[in-house]
Amino acid sequence: MTSIWGLLLILLGVIVDALNPVARERKIPIDMEKMFLKVRTKSTAGSNDLIQLRLYNQDDTFKSVKIKFTDVLTYKIEPCMDHCLEFPVEPTLMSRTNFVIKTTSKGIRIFCGWVEVLDLELSDEMCSESSDWRDLWEKKIVAVYCDSTDTGSYLYQLKLFIRKIYS
Repeated sequence: MTSIWGLLLILLGVIVDALNPVARERKIPIDMEKMFLKVRTKSTAGSNDLIQLRLYNQDDTFKSVKIKFTDVLTYKIEPCMDHCLEFPVEPTLMSRTNFVIKTTSKGIRIFCGWVEVLDLELSDEMCSESSDWRDLWEKKIVAVYCDSTDTGSYLYQLKLFIRKIYS
């Protein structure tokens, strides 16, 4: 007979592994030190849709990650960038439905499908327009937020770090 703890662990595994509809205008709790965020989209190149995620810190300040579906996929990391840049690695058409986002105290990694399309370490040179970028970026992320301008996020999933590729 399975113990109650065993059933709870199975249930927790199902909940953590579930794809959830993106709810606009509300914070979703997350521990980015132990988890990564997966965002599924229906957006296509040229649609001008936008995935816009605010990553909230413990003190209610935030940084943001934007992915724009122009003819070429572009990204913007705030507060460091004032305009969008093309990804260093162009995602394949088949992989453009799932984006995995992992932050570190010094930067961000974005995967599209299983392909790493961005591994960005932030620096004073890159973030010269924002004097407090380092303090803001190094804080622990406790929630993610999609506002009404996010037209690209469809489903999200919070996952515990299991695979080495995301470490």
